[in-house]
Amino acid sequence: MLALEPPTVDEGVLQALCLSEDTLRKGSKSFTLAKLGWGREIRCGLVAVYGCTMLTAPRNVCQDNLIDESTSRQESERMLHMMKDFLRLVYTPVVQGEENAVNDFICNRVPTAAIPSFYLFAKLLPDMIPRRAFDDLLQGYEMDLCFSSGHASDEALNGRRRDTRRSIIERSPIKTRVELTRYADHVAGSVATMICHLAWAICDREAGEVPVAEWQQIGEKARMMGCALQFVNVARDIRTDALLRRLYIPLTEFENRQEDLEKLFNNPDALTTNDYARYTKGLLRTANRERQEAAPYIELLPRTARAGTRAMIASYFEIGKEIERRGGGVGAERLRISKWRRIAAVLKGFWGWGTPRAPFGHSSLKEKAQLVLRFLLGA
Repeated sequence: MLALEPPTVDEGVLQALCLSEDTLRKGSKSFTLAKLGWGREIRCGLVAVYGCTMLTAPRNVCQDNLIDESTSRQESERMLHMMKDFLRLVYTPVVQGEENAVNDFICNRVPTAAIPSFYLFAKLLPDMIPRRAFDDLLQGYEMDLCFSSGHASDEALNGRRRDTRRSIIERSPIKTRVELTRYADHVAGSVATMICHLAWAICDREAGEVPVAEWQQIGEKARMMGCALQFVNVARDIRTDALLRRLYIPLTEFENRQEDLEKLFNNPDALTTNDYARYTKGLLRTANRERQEAAPYIELLPRTARAGTRAMIASYFEIGKEIERRGGGVGAERLRISKWRRIAAVLKGFWGWGTPRAPFGHSSLKEKAQLVLRFLLGA
């Protein structure tokens, strides 16, 4: 559509959007494919959310990750404190004479690779997403740092061998399934909440204000879906995390704790498919169950937010399906899904195939056809 009187847009925001999209294109295949299902009104906010969370998440594989790329635990903690200071600053009303405080902070304290994402965050998100969601996210990051005695691989780099069983048990913040769920809620449930707030802040709901009880229910199911996605992530990365001296499988799920931990951390490539399946299959069963329960509530989001959300979830769950296809094994290399398989999952997500029927209505056939056409034209 041609805009005869286009609105004035901050040039810095446009540049930050382009750079943040480049980051997402490299690090999140699910988001890159699914974004065409979201209405254009919500895409900018989603790029801001995902760009910032991808660069800061300790378990993410993004090349420019702020925490995992740090050279020591102290540096990782410094990055975490920087993020807390950033949140305090952008969520505090501007005082006269300090209008440039946020820009000065970003220029002086944020690593160069993350500047576009933090700038975009400061410009777009504080008015739409409550700070609590980001505080939850940082609590998850703090749990990640519990695994670092110095840094993720200090022991291996210095050629030292330690009692793996004792060190992991002492440092692990995830000893039970309850603690795993709490961790998943912090790092992924919080992001799901951000998407909900963003959707309603940008897209007016046809029926007007959302009733409080309905909003609470949607928020709970959104966080449940976020946890389901994180369980898939944990299942996929068991071997990779072991190489980094991290363990997100609850300690209570190891039958022969000492023997199993020694095998996993000293020689993870020697584990068989059945060895890995003891842990991955349970996680995936939980993930699939929670997805089935939460999925219908996607249809309570504003219409322009539904298809993209379904598509992103469908694309990510292809990882879980691949692990199941392999009998629960994860292999010696990081598991990856082909582009065409992801595209097929995204298209099904656009159409709503495989999604449980919503308790409160559904998208029309015309809307689904328009979404598929938009994807095909944009792919």
